[in-house]
Amino acid sequence: MTSGAKPMPRGLRAGRQGLRNLGNPLDFIAEDHLRHREICAMIDALALAERPDHAAMDEVLEFLEHEFALHVEEEEQDLHVLMRRKCTAEDAIDITLKRLVVIHQEAAKTVVGVRGSLVRALVGKAGFSALDKKALTQFAAQERRHLIVENAILLPLARARLKARELDELRMKMLRRRGLDKLLVQQSDGKKST
Repeated sequence: MTSGAKPMPRGLRAGRQGLRNLGNPLDFIAEDHLRHREICAMIDALALAERPDHAAMDEVLEFLEHEFALHVEEEEQDLHVLMRRKCTAEDAIDITLKRLVVIHQEAAKTVVGVRGSLVRALVGKAGFSALDKKALTQFAAQERRHLIVENAILLPLARARLKARELDELRMKMLRRRGLDKLLVQQSDGKKST
């Protein structure tokens, strides 16, 4: 690292390409959660700032428009399905998953206001109204609750219940959703021919 360069936040290290290099997709999800925490901290800082940083607003918007929905989709359509299939009755996974779906639904409603607040501030080159600040901090708080449930309950249980076969299935679905599955096949075909 050159002097003066900022260290890359942990949640950003895995990035879009990092999923190909992770043997365990649950590790990718954990890294993704770190990225969500970074965004929550940015959102809180933006809500407190007298003059919000435009680069930070752009980054939060980019996250909300691309990463956030993808993360929720992967959880509900991939990870939750596997957890229902592999958990035992004593795990009471349905309670946790229902709770997460409710949190996701609340966040989906709140994110519309957050996007609007960010766009208005960027276009108008102004600060946030009291209502905008409330939408920003409410979303960050909701997202933190979401992460607490996932990090404390869902991921540890997934690590205990999902075996190699399910982890491979989850990983391939995550790659496919990002359009990286074909790239991975091409790379493995290239390795075979050498």
